[in-house]
Amino acid sequence: MALQKRALKTDNIIFLWNSEIKKVFGEKLVEGLHLKNLTNNELFDLSVNGLFVYVGVRPNTEQFDINKDENGFIVTETNMQTSVPGVFAAGDCRLTPLRQAITASSDGSIAAYSANNYIKEI
Repeated sequence: MALQKRALKTDNIIFLWNSEIKKVFGEKLVEGLHLKNLTNNELFDLSVNGLFVYVGVRPNTEQFDINKDENGFIVTETNMQTSVPGVFAAGDCRLTPLRQAITASSDGSIAAYSANNYIKEI
């Protein structure tokens, strides 16, 4: 979260919430984006020198009655089990220092393996 908070305060970083990239423009480098505002369906173009796609800052975990941190991230054991026996969490909804596709994939593998072992034992 510290990196995200720092990025939010940086003048040359623009956050476009509720937006969908329809097309990326550029020859050898990214030069611009064709975007859709998901709130009002407006289409617009934006010139950029770089692009970092980020799914979200807050996890969508309100519906789960399990142990979470103050930001809503699900607390798990190293085997991805939550505070509820037999319930496992993986990926960006989980409390972890790194949120990337590769680490989410690893979480998923560990959670699947752990869930399989849990089922075998009941």
